[in-house]
Amino acid sequence: MDSKELKRRYGQGDRSFHKAQLQNANLTWLTLSDADFTAANFQNANLSGAALKAVNFSGGANLAFANLSRVDLSKANLCGANLEGANLDGAKLSGAVYDLQTQFPRGFDPKTSGARRQTSPSDSEPELNPLPPTAATTEDEDQASDESSQTSFIHPSSPKVSQNFSLMMLGWVVLGAVLSGLILDFSFFKEADLKFSDPRSPAIPELKTGENFSSSPKEMTETEAISIIQQWNVAKAAAMGPQHDTAKLYDVLTLPALAQWQYSADQVKQLGGHWIYTPHQVLVQTISTISPNQILLKATIGESAQYYEKGKVIADQSSTDTYPMEFTLVRQNQRWLIQDLRILR
Repeated sequence: MDSKELKRRYGQGDRSFHKAQLQNANLTWLTLSDADFTAANFQNANLSGAALKAVNFSGGANLAFANLSRVDLSKANLCGANLEGANLDGAKLSGAVYDLQTQFPRGFDPKTSGARRQTSPSDSEPELNPLPPTAATTEDEDQASDESSQTSFIHPSSPKVSQNFSLMMLGWVVLGAVLSGLILDFSFFKEADLKFSDPRSPAIPELKTGENFSSSPKEMTETEAISIIQQWNVAKAAAMGPQHDTAKLYDVLTLPALAQWQYSADQVKQLGGHWIYTPHQVLVQTISTISPNQILLKATIGESAQYYEKGKVIADQSSTDTYPMEFTLVRQNQRWLIQDLRILR
C-alpha cells in the first residue's frame, strides 16, 4: 500500500488498515482519525502534522524513527506500539493510552504529554504462596452437611496437602535466608556507595578523567541561555535548509537529540524539500540546575517556518507560531550541549 491508495480508501470511508505497509511513506498533514492501523508498519514514515485522533496503533505497530512532529495523537491506542527514535516534537497525546510493551523515544515521558498507561491484570504482581484448598465436598456430602451441619475436611496428613505444605515451608525458609543475608550485607552497600539510576530517565554522560568540572559551577546566565538557543536556531536552519548541512548540529546537540535531527534532515532531503526558518523571538522563562553538569531550560520561541518542495512553498505546511520549549542541557568537554528538546503544549 502507498500513500495514494491510503488516501483513496480513507476518503471512501474505509478505516481498516490492519498490517498496512507504509514504511518511508509521505503522509504529512493527512487526516486519518479513527483508523485501525493494528500491526501496521510506518517505519521512517513522515506523518508531520497529521490528524491521528483515536487511531489504533496497537498490536505491535511499527512507528520507529517516524516523523510525528505536531501530530494529533489524542485518544490514540499506542499499546504495544514501537515509537523508538520517533520525532514527537509538539505531538498531542492527551487521552492516548499505552502499556508496558510500548516503546517510546529515549528520554520521552508520555505522562507529561497527557498520555496514560493502561493497566491490565498481567501488570500486577503475582500472589505469592497461595494457600491450598482445605475442604472438598461432593453432592452427597453437601446433602449430609445440610442435615448434620458438619463439613467434611481433607485430613492434613493426605499426600496432596502434605506436599503443598512442605513446599510452602521451604519457600519461607529460603525467603528468610535471603532477607537475613541482605540485612547482614547492608554494610557492603554503604561502604561501596553504590548509585542507582532510573532507566526511564535520559542518560547523562559520565565524566571522563581530566575534564575537571567544578562541583559547583556558576549559574548559567540568561545571556548564555539565549546564546545556546540562537546557536540551535542556526544549526537547525542549516540542517533543514536547501543545502541540508548537518555539520553545525554537532556544535550544539548531543545524543539522543543529535540522532533525531540528523534523521529528520535526511528525510526532508530524500523528499526533495527544505525548510526556511526565520526566528523572531527568544524569551527565557526559567533556568533550573539539575546537577553540576545538567540544566533544564524553558523558553518561549517565536519563528516563521516555510516548507518548500521543488522550489515552491507549500502553504498548508508553513506557519508562523510562538510556542514554549524545554531544553535539557548537559556539559561535555567544558561545553553545554542540548541533549533533549521538545515543544510544550
